[in-house]
Amino acid sequence: IQCTTGHRVSNMNGTCDKEFVVSCSAQGELVGAHTCETVTCPSYHDTLLAMTAGASPTEWMAYPFAKDDRVTTYQQELELMCLDGNEYDPSRGGTATVRCQDDCTLTEGMQC
Repeated sequence: IQCTTGHRVSNMNGTCDKEFVVSCSAQGELVGAHTCETVTCPSYHDTLLAMTAGASPTEWMAYPFAKDDRVTTYQQELELMCLDGNEYDPSRGGTATVRCQDDCTLTEGMQC
């Protein structure tokens, strides 16, 4: 069984699995049945920590922070801001918002 877009299999220890298999036991009971739940994405801060592991303080300045850093659900957006003294650099790609995607990740954010 496959979950619809924006949903993942529930109770799968934080994975973003989209499918599960259901079978019938010899006793006539369903085995492997799950439900689907809305996709959630990690907070921007947690995503940033993973992306910048080992970065120097100077490199950290190139990354914005989220105004309201929270765990988001499918299609929700977070607005990003550069640290004081820095500006958004459109030549480096990304956007001033990040959105929770179907694969349980956030879209690429801007760099400062």
